[in-house]
Amino acid sequence: MKIILYSSILVCIGLISLFILQSCQRPDGSDDKPCVGTTENYYLSDKQKNTLPYSGFDTISMVSNLGDTIQCIGTGKQFFKTYEFVPYSKPSCGNTGTEKYYEAYKITFIDSTRKEDIEINHYFYHSVKYYSYAIYDDVTITFKENTWHISDFQISDPTSRTYLGDLELNGKMYSSISKTPNSDIVKDDTTSFTLLNRKNGIIRIQINPNEKWTILN
Repeated sequence: MKIILYSSILVCIGLISLFILQSCQRPDGSDDKPCVGTTENYYLSDKQKNTLPYSGFDTISMVSNLGDTIQCIGTGKQFFKTYEFVPYSKPSCGNTGTEKYYEAYKITFIDSTRKEDIEINHYFYHSVKYYSYAIYDDVTITFKENTWHISDFQISDPTSRTYLGDLELNGKMYSSISKTPNSDIVKDDTTSFTLLNRKNGIIRIQINPNEKWTILN
């Protein structure tokens, strides 16, 4: 009798343990899985890595409407990762979930004489400062404490709302141009923007209507 009772207890414990292990659902809504943390890695594709025509050691030369010039030399492509934690949906899993790591890179172009720099970041996943959401496939351009955002697939895409088409700047024609407004919610200034395309990269940076920088090279 004791043996039977002991066996029954073991069976019950086994069933309870199995139920607990299978009581969590993955964030993607797939079948219940054990409450075991997982890690996922996501990488930029070769196409994404070449969205803009910069190797990392290029020089961006620009002239302002006031006649000032800068020559910003690239310091190389520096790869890094951003992070997101997605907990499982059921409370019984506690803090268990999926850790996601996303590849990203940045290029910093520096004018050591004028102490100015232009920074380009390309994120697979980007948690944007001042916002409560994240952006995927995000390209950012930072210059003089201003940051502009655009999704990489919108650059030079005629179907995108960011598309301007062909434009003449400083006597030279540029094609398939896209415009990205200043996305800093603190400033929220639609007169501050960048113009860029896939062939030339950054073509113009407008800090405000009184300060405009246009590509020379």
